[in-house]
Amino acid sequence: MIRTRDFFLFLICVAFLIVAIGFQVTQSRTAFLDMSQGMPQFRGGEGEPISAELVIVEDTRGARIARLREMVGAIATPPVSEIVVSEEVATSTTTAEQTTSSKAVLCPQYQTYARPWSTTGLTSVEREGVRIFHEGTQALADGELGVIRIILPVRQFASVNTSCIPSDVIGIALDGSLIRNNEQGLYGVFGENTHIGFALDGFPIYGASTAVTDSCGGTTVATEYHYYLSLDREFILGCFAAAPTLLP
Repeated sequence: MIRTRDFFLFLICVAFLIVAIGFQVTQSRTAFLDMSQGMPQFRGGEGEPISAELVIVEDTRGARIARLREMVGAIATPPVSEIVVSEEVATSTTTAEQTTSSKAVLCPQYQTYARPWSTTGLTSVEREGVRIFHEGTQALADGELGVIRIILPVRQFASVNTSCIPSDVIGIALDGSLIRNNEQGLYGVFGENTHIGFALDGFPIYGASTAVTDSCGGTTVATEYHYYLSLDREFILGCFAAAPTLLP
């Protein structure tokens, strides 16, 4: 005869087995459904060829990462309009540097020469390595030159160091008149074979030429340094190739 306690234990064991089997079946069905999402699905009606189609569930996290990378790349790469602006700024800077380099080098004490200068009876003579501008067309019997206006050195080679321009007057013409640095247009009508005058540092000045010159406006011709005017600049000299003589 079956006792009541043993009967209840039997019922409990049966219930436990039923629950365990049901849970296992549920887990197997869920795993099979997950696998079926990435498995080919076959379609086709009666008498039609069967076609396979792979169904892939969208990876939402991967899509967000891809969009984020695109946004970061767009921020790191400057727009085309910004690149164009940068090129314009670089061009403006280059133009400014070219304009600055084309200006004459003026001394800090630069000033306009305003003292009276007469060319009446003014002539020049070269003696003992200097050029003397004096009043009088000929020397006196004892060798005196009369009133000396200015003495310029006679030089052949440019100095290693250039000198700034202290005044707007940069030389003396052959007729004794003053040559001002802004009179390039006045003397520019003469060619490169025309001797215009002498710069205050002693080198000769010639008319307009296409010869390549240094920053001061001169070059060496047949072992002698000469200044040449140029139609490419608005001044005669950019600097002195040697120390100039100051006007009285």
